[in-house]
Amino acid sequence: MHRRSLAGFAGHRGARQHCGTQAATLTRFPWRSVATALAMWAAVLGGRGSISMAAQLQAPSLEHDFGLARQQQNLRHAFTVFNVGRKKEDLRPSPSCSCVSATITPPAVAPGDGCSLEVSVQTGELRGRQEVTLRIFADDETTESLLFRVVFTVTPEFEVTPAEVRFSVKHANTGNAVVVVRPVAGKGVRVTSVESDSPFVQAAVSEAKGKHTGSRLVRVSVPPCAPQGRLTAVLRVKTTSARVPVLRIPVAVSVNGPFALSPNQVSFGMVYAPDGAVSTQTRQVTVRRKDGKAFMLSIGACGHQGVSARLAESGKRSVHHVIILLRLQVGTPRSTGFLETAIPLYADGTREPAILLPTLAYVRPRRSADSSSCCGKTAGAEGSRRSEPR
Repeated sequence: MHRRSLAGFAGHRGARQHCGTQAATLTRFPWRSVATALAMWAAVLGGRGSISMAAQLQAPSLEHDFGLARQQQNLRHAFTVFNVGRKKEDLRPSPSCSCVSATITPPAVAPGDGCSLEVSVQTGELRGRQEVTLRIFADDETTESLLFRVVFTVTPEFEVTPAEVRFSVKHANTGNAVVVVRPVAGKGVRVTSVESDSPFVQAAVSEAKGKHTGSRLVRVSVPPCAPQGRLTAVLRVKTTSARVPVLRIPVAVSVNGPFALSPNQVSFGMVYAPDGAVSTQTRQVTVRRKDGKAFMLSIGACGHQGVSARLAESGKRSVHHVIILLRLQVGTPRSTGFLETAIPLYADGTREPAILLPTLAYVRPRRSADSSSCCGKTAGAEGSRRSEPR
């Protein structure tokens, strides 16, 4: 009796605890989840919401290697993309480089169907191993994009060493650099002549000897009359190659002169040009001679119509320092984008410019009615009214 009563008591106690746990679970947890589910379905059936079924994009291959390619060659490849989701998607390509173009046929892909992604790569004057990417986006933001990768190795028609020319020279001295151009693609291809787009950067072609036999030497030089500042030019090297008739070699020369500029270049930074209005920015530059002597300075014509410069103090007299005021005016659609120009400065009545003052700016279009500024004015007005004592 004693054992049976203890067992019965234990069983009764366990059953009571089990029933209590179920009751607590029923009264606490399920009712909240059921209420949430009912509210969600009521919103869907009532037209206040919808269940999103995000589409999914898949491709058997996301990478292609063209192998070896030549310059000025058009490479083509077609990828296949499938829509394995439950809704129709409109696809659009977004290449990472201007040398890549892509088309999707058809652009609208139904569930279970596929499309062709045709990729075209223009090698141009690229050299060596290259890697470009292309991403496909869908009109549904919940759909993950696909990233495709294309690699290739371009064998150049000519080997140019160095590919870019950079050197420094003192004012009134001649500086030079040598570029070796060696034919790679085939026999009978050679360099014939060279041209420079800057009057202060000169170039000439000569026959190479010794270890560079069979190549051509392009000698780059700066005349003694070159102005102080940063000189840039692009050399056009003409060849007998039908595939690459012209080679382009960028040149940057830093000429150190007798003047000290503060700052040594003018940067307007990022400038917004609203439609139907004119945006004006101003900067100033101080010019001194490093030896402390007095001098006269005049300003030449600027190469950009939106940039103007004038002396802070007019008058033809010798001074120890000169302040130049620069102004940038933008407001037309053509003035947007990256702006780079140089302002010629003439010292002591010389015919050739003594200084080239580089001027940089990046102009972006913006609407005249800016929502952020309107909101700022409204918020400020409300804040001022609230701060007034009643």
